[in-house]
Amino acid sequence: MRVSKWIVALVCAFSICTADHLFAQQKQSAKPPVKTGQKEAAKPASPLDNVIDALYAAHTFEQTAISPDGKKIAWVENLVGKHGAPDGNTAIYLTGLHSSGAPARVSTAVAATRENIKYLPQAEGSVAWSPDSTKLAFMSDAVKPGQLQLYVKNLADNGSIHQLTSVKGLLATPQWSPDGKTIAVLYTENAARAAGPLVAETPETGEIKDAFFEQRLAVVDIASGNFRQISPADMYVYEYDWSPDSTRFAVIAANGNGDNNWYIANLYTLDAGPLGMMKPIYKPPLQIANPAWSPDGKTIAFIAGLMSDEPSVGGDI
Repeated sequence: MRVSKWIVALVCAFSICTADHLFAQQKQSAKPPVKTGQKEAAKPASPLDNVIDALYAAHTFEQTAISPDGKKIAWVENLVGKHGAPDGNTAIYLTGLHSSGAPARVSTAVAATRENIKYLPQAEGSVAWSPDSTKLAFMSDAVKPGQLQLYVKNLADNGSIHQLTSVKGLLATPQWSPDGKTIAVLYTENAARAAGPLVAETPETGEIKDAFFEQRLAVVDIASGNFRQISPADMYVYEYDWSPDSTRFAVIAANGNGDNNWYIANLYTLDAGPLGMMKPIYKPPLQIANPAWSPDGKTIAFIAGLMSDEPSVGGDI
């Protein structure tokens, strides 16, 4: 008991001394600085500052894509802000694999003058080559920050760029059909945030409802720009792949809330036609990912195994 009282007294005394020391520091800092006529020397950079500067100095890439003919490459690069740190924006570059010139910037966020072209900092990425290597599909939020739309750059038409979508919601993972007539995308209509179980939830206000948004598979006709969702409204599609004949998809999907049900998702086939008929073909005992059709269209490969989260793919083929 005496020991306990002694410890309490010691803590109280230390607290009082600390408070007096802090109060004295505050009083000293309140005094006006003495003018010496000399500039204050800059503080030397700490080892941690040097490490951070070295990391920010490196170019980081989100994606690379070689054209099907093997002659061109496009990539998505993270941009660095005025303070030397990544600012959340990305840029697309394009060059020939055997070109000696500087890579070309692919962007719709352009402020052009007669003297020069200025690229505005926006989020642009998710590149996908057409089967004939003459067109490059990509996403950009140049029209409205935070709202991605689908664009196509036509290299056979002097590099002209056309906007294919004007949707409200989340677009992701564009993929050309093998016949080059259609682009498929994952679309979450009116989504208030990015998809995924690791993304922070949007704060709920007003009347709280048990509502969630389904990520569906949609297709865009290149010639007409017609956009339509083809997967069922109550089915969350995680991944997909075109069949070689451009008539079907292999999809990994689950009913209900997409943030919760990836662990029990099944493998389906989905018709690309207007009816969008969906057929279950495999119920896995564990998780599956990365579906891929064989070139002859007879089999579908995927990765299966015990996986902790959707982006952490590992297992057997």
